[in-house]
Amino acid sequence: MLLANPVAFSIGNFSVYWYGIIITSAILGGTIFAMFEAKRRGMKSDYVLTLFLWVVPFAVIFARLFYVIFHIGDFLPINSFEDVIAIISTREGGITIIGAVPGGALGAYIATKTNKTSYIETLDMAAPCMILGQALGRWGNFVNQELYGQQILNETFQKFPFAVQIDRHVVYNAAGEYVETIYNGWYQATFFYEMMLNYLGFAVLLILSRKYKRNGIIFVAYLAWYGVVRAVMELIRTDAISIAGVKIGVVGGFAAATIAIVIILLIWLGKIKTATPSHLLKAECVTVSDSVVLDNAAANYGKIEDNDDKREDDSNKTNSDIVTNNIDDNKEDNKDSHNIENNNKEEVAKAVIKNKGKAYKRKEVGGNKNVSGNVDNLSEGEDKENNNEKQ
Repeated sequence: MLLANPVAFSIGNFSVYWYGIIITSAILGGTIFAMFEAKRRGMKSDYVLTLFLWVVPFAVIFARLFYVIFHIGDFLPINSFEDVIAIISTREGGITIIGAVPGGALGAYIATKTNKTSYIETLDMAAPCMILGQALGRWGNFVNQELYGQQILNETFQKFPFAVQIDRHVVYNAAGEYVETIYNGWYQATFFYEMMLNYLGFAVLLILSRKYKRNGIIFVAYLAWYGVVRAVMELIRTDAISIAGVKIGVVGGFAAATIAIVIILLIWLGKIKTATPSHLLKAECVTVSDSVVLDNAAANYGKIEDNDDKREDDSNKTNSDIVTNNIDDNKEDNKDSHNIENNNKEEVAKAVIKNKGKAYKRKEVGGNKNVSGNVDNLSEGEDKENNNEKQ
């Protein structure tokens, strides 16, 4: 059996209910996330606290007011002061998100006017926080054993999270007449279904808030998402509010979703012009400024590189000239050395030819007798010349 005690603890005759603790925790959870989201959007933390002081009271008052209006028969007639207290008391539940959304929007409007902040940007910032708080708050419906669907008779699905056990369910006919009371029956856990769909919607809104750069689209997407979810849940709930047989939640949910989807399409097609969020404009300004600085730096760096290249070219040119001059000097030195060497060879050759000429002349004058001697003298002369060259 999955039953919950609605009373968390008691102090004397004063009881503290789980419903109040869970709803308070949900509000705080949404507020804490709003601080992070506001910081991401360039808003101050003080502004979130201002929103909290304006939004929460208006949301609670309107949520209770709408609940009382739709369940007015439960509070009439008013015969005592206790009956008046019962109208305004929310300790045991009795609030509706259908009233909380317009009440919170009114409180946010007042906060934006007192702080001179964009109302649309505030709604976009608050939309993910709202649906997160709604998801967390659905556990209060569990402990109060409310917001459940049709009875489940198949034992296979008589377990959580498919179903929830309700200790006492009163059945009425279409005319509002009592039919029977069912004890410990299993019913569709519509509060849990809605909670999971709200978590999914929270993720979708976070993605949209970081992808699309137009004011208003996040809050309108919230209305579209939650409108469809609430309408579907109202179709299967047993305690849905009806007037003349028409479920108000179904009509209101689908109507809000339809209008929101049309607005989204018009924004998408450019038929409705919306501004860019201020925090994105600031980011773009910073990006442009940074790009200008980088371009200037790149241009200056290019000039420095050009100067360095020019100096390097001049240096290379100078070094090249020096090397060329050295090469030319070496060529001249080698040329001179070559000329000297050639001159020496010419002189030696002349000397050899001269000596040979003398020998042949002596041969002619002296006859055969002196040929061998002259040849010997020629050989000795050649040896002397060779020794001189070596020296």
